[in-house]
Formats: sequence, structure tokens, C-alpha cells
Amino acid sequence: MNERNEKYFAYISISELSHDNFNYAGYVDRPTHKFMTKLFEEDMIKDTVIFFFSDHGIRLGPVRGTHSGEIEARLPFMFIHLPTGYMNGYRDILHENQYRLTTAFDIHSTLTHIVNGK
Repeated sequence: MNERNEKYFAYISISELSHDNFNYAGYVDRPTHKFMTKLFEEDMIKDTVIFFFSDHGIRLGPVRGTHSGEIEARLPFMFIHLPTGYMNGYRDILHENQYRLTTAFDIHSTLTHIVNGK
């Protein structure tokens, strides 16, 4: 992971880990932290786009039966990291869009634009 000569794309899905038991979600914390830390420490983040997201919150177990759990079940999250060069051209749009609902179609379109250099 120290040197890249070509562009690449990675899609990592970890839904199987916590889909049936939300207690298992913590098992991915350490490897995710290690991966993200390495990206930043080795300065590979400067030309890296990261979409880190979920499709929903907790859906099962005793927490789901609470008011908080009911709200959480409907709250996906999305964190996006874009290189500084992208931010300069789209800062206002991204700031405005952070309060709008999106769909998988929006994410697909965004990734398509990034891959095509738009």
C-alpha cells in the first residue's frame, strides 16, 4: 500500500458481519481504523476518494424496540472524503447538498463523474 502506479477502485462490503447481530459491528473498528490511518500517514489520501456509508442503522435486537432504535433504523450515514482539488471546485455544491436526501443513483452518478474526470 506504499506506492501506486495505476488507479484502482475498491468496493468493500461488510454487511454480513453485523446484519444479524449488531454486537458484531465492533469487530470491524480496528481494521477500518488501521486502514484509514495508513492512508493518512502515508499521504495517499491526497488523491483518494472515499465514500464510507451504511444503508440503515440498527434494525434488530432490544435497542430497536426503543424510540431511539426506531429512529436509528431509518438513518443511514454517509461520509465522503474528496481530495483538496475536488473540494475547491465543488465546495459550495457539497455544502448545500449535505442537507439533501440522496439515493444510490446519485452515488453512482457521482462515481461515474469522478472516474470520467468530470
